[in-house]
Amino acid sequence: MKSFARLSVFLVLAIAGVSTSEEILYVKHNEMMSSTTGGSIVESGEEPSQYLRGTHSILTNVRANHPEDENAGECTYVVTGASGQNGSISPSGSTSINEGSNITFTATPGTGYQVDEWLVDGEVVQTGGTSFTLSNVQGPHSVEVTFKLLTYAVTGSAGPNGSISPSGSTTVNHGSSLSFSATPDPGYQVDEWSVDGEVVQTGGTSYTLSDIQGPHSVEVTFKLLTYVVTGSAGPNGSISPSGSTTINHGSSLSFSATPDPGYQVDEWSLDGEVVQTGGTSYTLTDIQGPHTVEVTFKLLTYVVTGSAGPNGSISPS
Repeated sequence: MKSFARLSVFLVLAIAGVSTSEEILYVKHNEMMSSTTGGSIVESGEEPSQYLRGTHSILTNVRANHPEDENAGECTYVVTGASGQNGSISPSGSTSINEGSNITFTATPGTGYQVDEWLVDGEVVQTGGTSFTLSNVQGPHSVEVTFKLLTYAVTGSAGPNGSISPSGSTTVNHGSSLSFSATPDPGYQVDEWSVDGEVVQTGGTSYTLSDIQGPHSVEVTFKLLTYVVTGSAGPNGSISPSGSTTINHGSSLSFSATPDPGYQVDEWSLDGEVVQTGGTSYTLTDIQGPHTVEVTFKLLTYVVTGSAGPNGSISPS
C-alpha cells in the first residue's frame, strides 16, 4: 500500500479490464488507497475479495484530496445565520467554517427595536446583546437572533398638595403614548406640567406624553385656588378695594366704605344677601369661592327737637 486520503463522499468504482501491472485503487468507505495489484470495495476490517481495476489516470480526480494537499483531513460545516423581523444579522445565510473554529455574528436592530434572544439550533443561548460567538464548531448549526420593541421607563411625580396617576415608574414601548391625570387637594389647582424639567403645559388636570422615544420624567405641581371677589358701592359713597380682587382659597378680604358728605352706610350685602347693617367696614373670611360685596348708603338723619316756652306752643313739638 502506497498511500490513502479521506474523501468527503462515498466513491464507487467499477472499472474493469486494466492490466495488473498498472497502479489501481482500493475504495473502502471514505478512504482511498493505492495499490499495484488491484482494487476492491470492502467493508472496514475485511480483506479484498474481488478486484475492480482502474488506471492511475482514470482515478486522478478521485485522488484530488491526496495527503500531499496541506488541507487534507479537515472537515467543514455549514453554519446558517438568520434574523427575525425588525432587524438583521451578519453574516446572514450559509457560511462554511472549519471544524473546531469560531464564528461571530452581529445583530443590527431596526429603529425602535432591541435584541431579544439568540438561539442555536432552536435553543435560547443568550438574552440580549448585539453580538454572539459560536465557539469550537463541531457540526452544522443554525444561529438565529430575534428582536423586540425598545422599552423605556417614564416616571410620574407630583408636588405638594395633590397627586398624579400613574405615579412612579411605568414601562412603555417605543413610539407609544402615556396619559397622566392630576388630582389637586381641596383648595388647590394644577399649576404646571413639566417633562424632564421643562414646562410643557400650564393648568389642566390631564397631560399625555406622545410618541415616546426614550425615558422621561413627568411632574405636575399645584397651587392654591384663587377666586375673584368684586367690591361695589351704591350712590353717594365709595368702597375699597373696588372692582375685582384675586384672593387665595381660605383667605380673608376686608372692605371699607366712605360715604359722601351727608350720607352714611346703609347695608352691606354678600352675593345679594344683606349680611351687615351700617358700619364703614366689612370683612369676608375663609373665602371658598368667588363673591360680590356691595355697600349702600343713605342720607344722614338728625333729631331736631321743638319746644315752646310758657304761654304758647310749637309745632312740631
